[in-house]
Amino acid sequence: MVQYLNLINKLTHQSYHKGFILEAKEFLLRDNNLQTILNIEDSITEAKIHIQLSFWQTLLSHLTPYYTFEFYTLNGDATVEKSVQKYYKKQKNRKDYGIEYKVDENLYFFIELRSSIYYGFYFIDENNIQDKELNRLNAISIDWEKPYWKYPNKAINFEIFNTSNVLNLINQETREIDVKIISNEIINLIKQYHKETPTCSKK
Repeated sequence: MVQYLNLINKLTHQSYHKGFILEAKEFLLRDNNLQTILNIEDSITEAKIHIQLSFWQTLLSHLTPYYTFEFYTLNGDATVEKSVQKYYKKQKNRKDYGIEYKVDENLYFFIELRSSIYYGFYFIDENNIQDKELNRLNAISIDWEKPYWKYPNKAINFEIFNTSNVLNLINQETREIDVKIISNEIINLIKQYHKETPTCSKK
């Protein structure tokens, strides 16, 4: 049992270097260890679903007092809960999903998940982009990954999952701190577009 707990600790806190992979393989091939791991596989999936849902719920709780974000998806799901479940249970059928806010007539702000969380502005009709929209976006003080989106400063990869940035979301206190940093940046980006004075939220 002690060996099993040590393996779980390594699975959740160490990177997959070659030595660790061989050590884990040898452990799984002994006794009934592989069966034990397989028996808790569903529980691990449910835990991942819970953690990702907690991220979205916490993010919305910080954004909602300022802007009305709505769920969207390309896979036909009605709720973010359905998409998150599909993300881990039917990965071959998953597609991009997230939340978005209508910033201007032809412009939205999105927070989306593929493997990692990323966010930014996008145009509904790229053939109808106004100069004033581009001027406002180009005036925003930030380094975009590509026009006009970026990753958080602390990358959140819900596919790999085994990173400190994702595992920090398990704890409510650290989740609130990390998500608040993201929400503050999002709020300030939208405010800069509207040429309001960017300020960190106090929520």
